[in-house]
Amino acid sequence: MCLDLDKTEVRYLLSGSNDATISIYDVHEPINDVQVTYKPLCSITKKNNNDAHQYTVSILQWYPYDTGMFLSGSFDSTIKAWDTNTLTVAGLFEFEDKVYTLAMSRIATSHTLVAAGTGEPKVRLCDMRTGRATHTLTGHREAVWALAWDPRNEFLLVSGSADRSIRLWDIRRSASCLMTFDQHNEQFDTMQQEAAHAPRPTAYSQTNNSSSSSSSSSSSSSLSSNSASVSSKVSSVASAHNGAVSALKFTPDGRYLLSSGTDNRMHLWDVATGRNTLISYSGIVNQTQKASTICLSGNGRLVYHPCGPHIHAYDLLTGDMVARLNGHFDKVTSLAFQPHTQHMYSGGNDNQILVWNPKMDAPVPQQTYTRTEKEGDHVTLDEKGIEAAAPLEDRDYWSDEDNV
Repeated sequence: MCLDLDKTEVRYLLSGSNDATISIYDVHEPINDVQVTYKPLCSITKKNNNDAHQYTVSILQWYPYDTGMFLSGSFDSTIKAWDTNTLTVAGLFEFEDKVYTLAMSRIATSHTLVAAGTGEPKVRLCDMRTGRATHTLTGHREAVWALAWDPRNEFLLVSGSADRSIRLWDIRRSASCLMTFDQHNEQFDTMQQEAAHAPRPTAYSQTNNSSSSSSSSSSSSSLSSNSASVSSKVSSVASAHNGAVSALKFTPDGRYLLSSGTDNRMHLWDVATGRNTLISYSGIVNQTQKASTICLSGNGRLVYHPCGPHIHAYDLLTGDMVARLNGHFDKVTSLAFQPHTQHMYSGGNDNQILVWNPKMDAPVPQQTYTRTEKEGDHVTLDEKGIEAAAPLEDRDYWSDEDNV
């Protein structure tokens, strides 16, 4: 199951399932302590719509600027642009392999490109205006599972692949790849060693000719050093994970990038340098066979990661696990966060969409969330997120009683 919440009105939730069904929910109604069951406003199925996908819907995204259109990708090797009002296909992109992921920039003003990750070892860029693929970003060696546009620069795109690599692209350049991310930061060690053994600048000469020659030599040396520095950031063997990269997520300010892999690791990267911050997020479980989701809270302080049937909440900058959310009966596959109400939506292979409802009247740093037990008791977390009344494995800080 895949989910996406629109970013314009922040009230319409898209869901896609393994049986190729796409549904739209209006989640604007406030949630209280009484259980609420949302009914879909409309659904696209193979029975009621001839344009429906034939296989699993793997990815959904609302059009960035309004809710009149949304995109869907499927294992039937197509991406479709849907008119929300008529539930008809307004645009179609066909590929040679199953579609794992797609992404549109939410800040783009000069292009309407859809980046597509498929079973092929390349990223395809498709133009919504022309309805055609414009160009291809090559460099990966296996399927592309994850994509994310930089929230500050509409021309920068990050891709994650089953070949264990993460690449940063500038779509304006002919040599598009700017950087490959290395989990061991070995490229920085190499650059430091090269800098230590670089020749020292020559002494200043009193003659104009020798001064000019020295200046020219120094400038040439500097340019060569910069070129080596840039090229050293692109490596065909650097690995970001020891398994397939299944999810990518920028922080709201664009300074950091989160990645998750099937090696049961989550990394936090400094985007400006490509350096792995080496923060440890313990307890990650990621055994997916396709793209997955990482979700951030509204202020970017907490990161939520599906771990089997559970959801783990971590402090972004320390790696401390502050909560484990229990409610699903099978693997959680997708998350979406509502920044205005702080609600979170999760979808899983149990065919359920759960609404996690925080208690908003607790003081900070203490936070109170509603339990799911019938007695309606509450759990209070201290500033480290520790509940003294129950061990970590039994804690449940969010209400999962609200099913979509």
